[in-house]
Amino acid sequence: MRKEELFPADAFGLFYLQITRIPGGWHRHAEYEIFYHISGPIVFEVEGELYPLRPGDFLLLPPDMEHRIHGLPAPGALHYEGILLKLKPELMEYLKPRFDAGKELTDCFAKRKTGYLLRLPRNPRRISGEMLFRLLQVQKTPETYGHAINQLSVMSLFLVNLYNQDAELRKQEIENRSLTENVTEYINQHYADSLTIDQLAEQFFVSKYHLMHEFSQKTGTSVYRYLMQQRLHAVCELLEQGTVPNEAYLLCGFKDYANFYRAFRSAYGQSPREYARAHRKAAAEPASPDA
Repeated sequence: MRKEELFPADAFGLFYLQITRIPGGWHRHAEYEIFYHISGPIVFEVEGELYPLRPGDFLLLPPDMEHRIHGLPAPGALHYEGILLKLKPELMEYLKPRFDAGKELTDCFAKRKTGYLLRLPRNPRRISGEMLFRLLQVQKTPETYGHAINQLSVMSLFLVNLYNQDAELRKQEIENRSLTENVTEYINQHYADSLTIDQLAEQFFVSKYHLMHEFSQKTGTSVYRYLMQQRLHAVCELLEQGTVPNEAYLLCGFKDYANFYRAFRSAYGQSPREYARAHRKAAAEPASPDA
């Protein structure tokens, strides 16, 4: 009879932090990391973006995200007080089938409008903080009967709560943005798909006539022309990387080579092959010395 573990051994680490000296070097970790800020002047730098933390803030970092910490100079003073939760990818995989189908617990670690910072409203912030402190208390009593089950239960509740709060904020961000912003972002991410005006209108719950009017008013161009521009730009990038035209156009959402060829020639004044040839020639020429 094989005994199955509740979750992988050493699958997470929970640390109460009281730091007087801020480590300033860049570093990264293989785990998902959740920083909960309690007090102290501290700034996280992630991918060149600065995050000055307030009490109650969460910073959610996916694995291998390079970051470093800045603190205000105050020798001997307490720079930072907080809680760090580190979750190994194996634990997230273990929890995955135990949550709703079609939803990924790791989605809340994806970059949002506020970057990797999750700043919750007062009541959800209080509840999330209390759950994290509860998990800290559970960790301190490993001799308690049912400790492992209790630990997994409290952690799961905390992560589900954090996921739901993050999802609600992301939903509000989308609702607060203009229709044009949402449509342009959607096209930028899905230009390779078979998109039509009708599909876009259905995606954003508006009539296609309202969509076309609103988009042209805000951007000065039509939805169709913007989509074509994104596809053509993507084709150029592939041609510059060495992809042949007969493959590039299919990878970027075009279905018919003749229509693609006409659109490309109209936009760039040359055929796709001539464009690729000119780029190879320019790349092969030695750079001219500075005057």
